[in-house]
Amino acid sequence: MNHGCYGDGNTSNTKILQGVGRWFSPHINTDDCLEFCLREGFLFVGISYGCRICYCGELDTNYTMYGRKPDSSCEQNTECNVDPALRIYQVPCPVLSLTNGRVSYKEMTAVFECDGGRSLIGEQKLQCINDNGSIIWDKEQPRCIVESTLPTSSAEISFTTLPYRNLRSPILESTTFNEFGNTLSGTNAANEGNSFPILPVMISCLIAVMLAILVLVQVDHHL
Repeated sequence: MNHGCYGDGNTSNTKILQGVGRWFSPHINTDDCLEFCLREGFLFVGISYGCRICYCGELDTNYTMYGRKPDSSCEQNTECNVDPALRIYQVPCPVLSLTNGRVSYKEMTAVFECDGGRSLIGEQKLQCINDNGSIIWDKEQPRCIVESTLPTSSAEISFTTLPYRNLRSPILESTTFNEFGNTLSGTNAANEGNSFPILPVMISCLIAVMLAILVLVQVDHHL
């Protein structure tokens, strides 16, 4: 936010902004100065384009103490320390940091980038906005996470799928049951029509054995 051009003091003790300062060479850039003060934790920025110095200060600074100056006093071609003046900016949003990454600023926009081998989760850019009087970032801050080493496509996954028949028990495969619960012998359920009841066969065999024994007994008695 650009507040305009204002007069400044001639000595370090009379400067409007009493935080930190930085000299830029060979040129001073507004975005670099805003980022510098933002990272230092100051929300007021004063730029002396003639001296190529960026000053930072607290939000409650009285930057109007020396009065308003014409915009021409804050242009790039002004001489250093001749009728000192600062272009005053306000950096309203708090300083951001990104673990395993970095944050850069372009005026009121924060841009996030992750270090190599990490992916950004969330929005890459946040905008500093005025939300009903509250100066905030418009979205949640993103984060950097380690890139996944899991396969990303089905082509990278190799496994064998066995037919369902081959997973069944051989005993169950060769045995079926009719609607009365009696066992039907056969190769599988599809052969149920060709199978025969076991219990009646066993009874018939038992009767035949008993009759054979009875016949032998009768023959022996006659002898």
